[in-house]
Amino acid sequence: MPRPPRTSRKVLALTALYACGVMAADLYGPYDVHLHSALIAVPAMVALTYRAVLTVVAGVFALGLVFAVHAAEETAHDVRMIGIVCATIVVTAVGCWAARDRSRYDAKLVQVRSVAEVAQRAVLRPVPDRLAGLRLQVRYQAAAAEARIGGDLYEVLDTPYGVRLLLGDVRGKGLGAVETAAVVLGAFREAAFDQVRLPAVAERIETSLARHLGAEDFVTAVLAEFPPGGGVRVLAYGHEPPLLAHAGTVAPVRLGAPRLPLGLHGFAAHPGFAAADPEELPFGPGDQLLFYTDGAGEARDAAGEFFPVADRFARHHRRAAPEQVLDGIDADLLRHVGGHLHDDTALLLVTAEPVAEPRSGPRAEPATESATEPGTEPATEPPAGSVPVPAPAAGPGADPVREPVAGMSAEPGDPVVHPVARPFAR
Repeated sequence: MPRPPRTSRKVLALTALYACGVMAADLYGPYDVHLHSALIAVPAMVALTYRAVLTVVAGVFALGLVFAVHAAEETAHDVRMIGIVCATIVVTAVGCWAARDRSRYDAKLVQVRSVAEVAQRAVLRPVPDRLAGLRLQVRYQAAAAEARIGGDLYEVLDTPYGVRLLLGDVRGKGLGAVETAAVVLGAFREAAFDQVRLPAVAERIETSLARHLGAEDFVTAVLAEFPPGGGVRVLAYGHEPPLLAHAGTVAPVRLGAPRLPLGLHGFAAHPGFAAADPEELPFGPGDQLLFYTDGAGEARDAAGEFFPVADRFARHHRRAAPEQVLDGIDADLLRHVGGHLHDDTALLLVTAEPVAEPRSGPRAEPATESATEPGTEPATEPPAGSVPVPAPAAGPGADPVREPVAGMSAEPGDPVVHPVARPFAR
């Protein structure tokens, strides 16, 4: 028999204490006070464990105590005894039925939760920890009780045009918001690989939404692209700009003219998606970008104060691991709202991995293709662009003379300085 869960053990312990208390009060209390009828509640209490077998055992146990008390008192209360026995049997039977019915309900609930987890993986797929020189971390919390999916959405893809990501927020909650989020993510996953320009990706999403959204529905979204040459491009449609941590400072990304949320461009005059140019900014090793939804930016405490996302990001972004940064922000957010979120919340942190430092130590001499005679040193020409370095004076313990090589320092043991790609330029 499987071990009862912790909640069941607590119920059994409380039931045992209750039965012992009733017995003690009945046996050692006033002679004219009879409390053993309160033992009828024993099977009802055990029925809370949702185990029919334990409920039957509790009913038999209660009947045994009733008979024991009746025998100890040596009084003939036949009519009361029959009533107590009948009531205990009825309570035990009803408790068994309720426990069995609730067990079936719990089994169905487990199945529903497993289906919800599969749906979540299909709609909100896991984000890899590392992708094309970037470290990624996500934190997602649905506001609805027992819900795993809400109206917030995110996706990160490695495309031929670089890493592209999407973070958005669907108007509304519930299954309708989940359906809209699935439409947006499906369109983004297709367009991100087909369209060369980031505004064209947003236009594809807008086209898909036009066939599914209602008259008052929309989606706020921010799209970003990290091209192979470095830098980042950002487009926001009615969404909060991401926060950039660069050179020890944290500030929102400066975006151009505000754009309408996705799904509303058919109701107002706008220059068109093709004319929209994304904001381009440098994004080098060690820099971080924090994307977040309004569930974090508009979260309030009991005094009505908004959650300061930028301040919390500035406090935690110097931590060594990106997951620690999001853990700190997430914990601060929950404390700010008193432990319960009133809106779906998504946090996506992108960190540019630092360039790996080369190992220090002696370097191997480059091989030459010219043939040399045994015992003679090969004659080598200095590489183009290198600066000749005078040979050091010979002496005991002196290092052999090395010719400078392009891309390497002149002195042995000095670190190699690799050229760093310039940030993306318009």
